[in-house]
Amino acid sequence: MRALCNSTIESGTNLFEISLVQFGTANRPATRRIVKVLASTSTGAKRIARSFFPRSSSYEVLSKMASLLPAG
Repeated sequence: MRALCNSTIESGTNLFEISLVQFGTANRPATRRIVKVLASTSTGAKRIARSFFPRSSSYEVLSKMASLLPAG
């Protein structure tokens, strides 16, 4: 699975796991998805997920998985 990133919103220094609910239609029910997002802050991660999935709601940060900056 590829991580979502959008450098115009925020640079990707941390990897976040975001849960969201995609709206359904008459033919397809609503679904809950978990996506990985590269961002600096949790708020930025939610904004990036919202830009990729505009017909969704309930954006929730599940975990901050890793920092991509070198330790030191």
